[in-house]
Amino acid sequence: MLESMVNFKDIEKRPYSTFFWSFIVTTIAVLFSTQVSYRLQVGNEMIDLAGLFAVMFTIIPSIYLFTTVIKNEEAIEEREIRILNERYIWRRHWNDLIFMMSYFFGVAMAFAFWSFILSDDLFFLQIHKINEIRTSITGYALVEESFENFRKIFFNNLSVFLFAFVFSLLFGTGAVFIIAWNASVLGVFIGKLSRSIFHIPIVTLNFLPHGLPEIMGYLCAGLAGSLLSAAIIRGHNINIITKIAIDCLLVVIFGIFLIVSAAFIEVYL
Repeated sequence: MLESMVNFKDIEKRPYSTFFWSFIVTTIAVLFSTQVSYRLQVGNEMIDLAGLFAVMFTIIPSIYLFTTVIKNEEAIEEREIRILNERYIWRRHWNDLIFMMSYFFGVAMAFAFWSFILSDDLFFLQIHKINEIRTSITGYALVEESFENFRKIFFNNLSVFLFAFVFSLLFGTGAVFIIAWNASVLGVFIGKLSRSIFHIPIVTLNFLPHGLPEIMGYLCAGLAGSLLSAAIIRGHNINIITKIAIDCLLVVIFGIFLIVSAAFIEVYL
């Protein structure tokens, strides 16, 4: 039923509308996960897996959305290559990035809202990941040279970038897994930092200077991998696949530029 809420013509014209769809889907997923959560004993600690279930329940309806959008975009790309023999790469894919970015922030804001309201135990896995990141950042701060901070942050982000590309290439819409999980971690972090529900947008703005290019970099990797995967599956001739691969390479290069910029902003600005 959730899939039927999607109007793909509206998404093509107004990709930012995906924000509202993903917020609603994630809200349902979070509330549902509180009823089916499972506790796991690890040593002397009891771990609540509700946060993982919330991500999985968000992903399930999202796979249909991403699969349909990627297939449609790959078909449009193929048609334009055949007719125009030109790429116009950013004209075709800018809306794709807005669509994926809107989805990311819809999921993140839903997790921020509900993590502010619900118990910390329900988001144990996300909070555990946040503590790992905080420890890592503290470790970077102890290093005197800024370039060493930049290098460590960049290579950490690059590993996520490469994973997003490979996962999307192998599984087609694999990007949705990475997007939903990272959005959940960011959302819970924002929710826990916020003093009230109305404070959530203000806290979010603090992450935008370095967070926005970093997230867009990951989305570029996911988009490139997904488009290339769809092109290969459709069995195009080598000429079409080569041109699509060049487009994907340009998207990847742009994505790497974004994560370099994000690391620079985080360390030096």
